[in-house]
Amino acid sequence: MEMKNLDIKTRTEIHNSTKLTLRKYQKGLRTGKLPINTFVENILKSKNPPKWLKENPNLKTDESFKKSYIEYIKKIVLKYKELEMLYKIQDKTGMPTSKDKRANVKQQAKLKKLLNQKGYTLTIPSKYLTEKEINYMLDYLKTGSIPLGHERVYNYIKSSH
Repeated sequence: MEMKNLDIKTRTEIHNSTKLTLRKYQKGLRTGKLPINTFVENILKSKNPPKWLKENPNLKTDESFKKSYIEYIKKIVLKYKELEMLYKIQDKTGMPTSKDKRANVKQQAKLKKLLNQKGYTLTIPSKYLTEKEINYMLDYLKTGSIPLGHERVYNYIKSSH
């Protein structure tokens, strides 16, 4: 089973635990000293697996999941590299740079209205959201799906019931 076919809660758990683990090993992954394949093998064969792997033990041996998880980690490592480059440019010029634009007030109002209609609230102030994040949340509220690699937006909303 590929990652994109998992339910959003499992994908969010995978995203959160993977980011924590990546922080420990990001230098080795970025430089190539730690191959991503080896990194994934170590996670899947760990004696103390993450919660999502304990709940879905069949993923340990699923080759299609392993391949999609490797591709997912490659995406995240690439994002880290891009952000690192943006920060280096910002340090040299002194000007803030951002790949994503902040959302305008109209988009924020549209999101809040839809959240209220669907019975959700934001867990962070809307002024900190980017246009892409708001679009992903709007899509999630309308269709129930979030694009692979952007599971963090699921953490930004919660049920108001």
